[in-house]
Amino acid sequence: MQDEPLKGLVLDIQNKKAKVYLIDYNITGEVIGFKGNLNPGEEITVKVEKVNPHLEILRLKIV
Repeated sequence: MQDEPLKGLVLDIQNKKAKVYLIDYNITGEVIGFKGNLNPGEEITVKVEKVNPHLEILRLKIV
């Protein structure tokens, strides 16, 4: 799943950190330090960058 492109929906943006809802998996993750403009409600394509279930971390990157 790490190299697989996933559909995401931008929920919220704060200080170059975006909360993204993964539509097909019903979970949320974060995109940190992105370049360009993102707006809440925008659909984007992401890939998994880092996962740590114990710390509840799902970090994504825009592709």
